[in-house]
Amino acid sequence: MDFATATEGFFQYLEHEKGCTAATSSAYGADLRRCIAFLREVGVALQVEAITKQVVRQYLVWMGERGYKPSTIRRRIAALSSLFRYLVSVDALGHNPCLGLALPKKRRRLPAVLTVEEAKRLLVASEDHPNVRTAFRNRAIIGVLLYCGLRRAEVLGLGVGDVLIPLVPAVANIIAHWLGFRPEGGMNTCSPAGTAEVCRSRGSCGP
Repeated sequence: MDFATATEGFFQYLEHEKGCTAATSSAYGADLRRCIAFLREVGVALQVEAITKQVVRQYLVWMGERGYKPSTIRRRIAALSSLFRYLVSVDALGHNPCLGLALPKKRRRLPAVLTVEEAKRLLVASEDHPNVRTAFRNRAIIGVLLYCGLRRAEVLGLGVGDVLIPLVPAVANIIAHWLGFRPEGGMNTCSPAGTAEVCRSRGSCGP
């Protein structure tokens, strides 16, 4: 079966059976056209039977040599695999040559982190509020985020009863000041002595 006939049936399948939008079909089409460009460049016949596992491996190398991102390569192989999965399902092909291939791993970006000096400036800036109570509250929130590595949602869900004693000195002092000014009042039960331990949802605090 020639590639054009195969893709025509595939797009009809996407529209009428899978209910894909025109935008999704267009995205599949763009990825499959890139494969056709590769086949023409390396001299492989535009027949689905001619696309073996070895040809797909060559396609992987071809895209890698042209500097495509791993995510783009994975997406284009996924589009090709979807086409072959459809052809196998309608008995137009005996197997999917895209199965079992080692695909490039997605690159994981390292999170951006503050320097020690930037963290100190952030703590100082958090106190810049005319209301002393609000200033200490802000500093407590920023301090827990910085020293304990909690996510925003985790900090927002914390209650006084969630904090276990003892804490690292920096966090203990920050929370102690806040507890002294919080609307409900309450005793200062934070001791700066000992090692870090905070929150039900996390283990030990960072240094």
